Amino acid sequence: MKNRASGHKHGRMRLFVTGLNRHFIMKNRASGHKHGRMRLFVTGLNRHFIMKNRASGHKHGRMRLFVTGLNRHFIMKNRASGHKHGRMRLFVTGLNRHFIMKNRASGHKHGWMRLFVTDSNRHFIMKNHASGHKHGRMRLFVTGSNRHFIMKNHASGHKHGWMRLFVTGSNRHSDDE
Repeated sequence: MKNRASGHKHGRMRLFVTGLNRHFIMKNRASGHKHGRMRLFVTGLNRHFIMKNRASGHKHGRMRLFVTGLNRHFIMKNRASGHKHGRMRLFVTGLNRHFIMKNRASGHKHGWMRLFVTDSNRHFIMKNHASGHKHGRMRLFVTGSNRHFIMKNHASGHKHGWMRLFVTGSNRHSDDE
């Protein structure tokens, strides 16, 4: 993750999943330092994304990912304290290849999607809960040169456009602390 304002790099981070417990682990490729074992999951009632440190049991607050109507920013908000961790924008170049989200301002839905991980192949699968349609097996990885996040369909080898995740706002941190 690179701080676009200052050009500061927070090291090369890799998001991967262990086969047994389906943990999301942020690993600093340069130093090999791990930022704890984190699990991202969604609760059934309120659809919160919760980052939990499995080693210590410490929770980093309840985080909700939603989209504002005007600027289409993804904002990670700590529901407990109301603290915002900067403004995050996730966008895809191309024709359709959209992330399916709900616009909380207008209530417009692009269908409900769930991101979950299979045990055997550690793939990220986007599933439409309304129709049950699966958009193939997707893997999220980062290229070494340009730090792009790419969703790739491993079955067909088809790539769903180039995706870049960056942070706007006052702090522009990409840390998970």
